[in-house]
Amino acid sequence: MSKQTTIKVDELDDAEHGAAWRRMPRSFSTRRRLNLSIEQFAERYRIPADMLRAWEAGTTTPDAIAEALMLAIAREPELLARALASGEARANAVTGREAAE
Repeated sequence: MSKQTTIKVDELDDAEHGAAWRRMPRSFSTRRRLNLSIEQFAERYRIPADMLRAWEAGTTTPDAIAEALMLAIAREPELLARALASGEARANAVTGREAAE
């Protein structure tokens, strides 16, 4: 049986121990703080769920515009949710569609 290695928090910046750690995307930490699933976060902030999954899996990274949106959501999540919801309601009123419940 192999002996498990315990890594101290202070060692995470060390190249040898920290190399396996990757920075989690802002979407993940914000989503977890808001206690939202990927689907809930995607719907609330109008971001494709597949895109969020790819960011969180590390297969793609957000571009500058997406990163700016993530920063705004992280700082003012309720304000952004309200702004996006009211924008959707206005767009639906202009096109004659009813707002989704």
